Amino acid sequence: MKMKLSVCLIFCIFAISGFSQDEPKSYTKVSQQMPDFSIKDLSGNNFRITDQKGKIILIYFWTTWCPYCKTELKFIEKEIWQKYKDSPDFVFLAIAREETTEQISSYKKANDFTFPMAADEKGDVFNLFGNRGVPRSYLVDTEGKIIAQTLGLDIEAIEERHKLLDTELKKLKKKTKRI
Repeated sequence: MKMKLSVCLIFCIFAISGFSQDEPKSYTKVSQQMPDFSIKDLSGNNFRITDQKGKIILIYFWTTWCPYCKTELKFIEKEIWQKYKDSPDFVFLAIAREETTEQISSYKKANDFTFPMAADEKGDVFNLFGNRGVPRSYLVDTEGKIIAQTLGLDIEAIEERHKLLDTELKKLKKKTKRI
């Protein structure tokens, strides 16, 4: 009886202390306004969502220890950043969740990434979007609304996000040419 009570007590302590992790949750959804936040990138520039109005924005949350993030960041570097980096209508920022500036600076250099990165050391920005789970991405339209979001390495969703990004930038370019 004493053994059963001890096992039950240990189980209850783990349950109360949050030993079992919740499933990753998103606090945002497609069509809602992007949460406003401000963060400094590795170059010391202040990045704020509301300052980007009128542009197509891609925000990507990642960590240095996540193999899926590394795979997708390589894709982003090659297929998105190199293609759109010179577009005045496109903004991209890779935000490292609970990583230091030093950690991501060395990671960026080791992987030859050239796109802007920021360290979200305490996870304050990340916590506006979800409870846990990386990689996460958010594609935002010119009005500041989320038009696509992904969680995890979902190749189909990533391909759709990429097509949508391309479509939105082409629409914006046509609209600008008419004006």
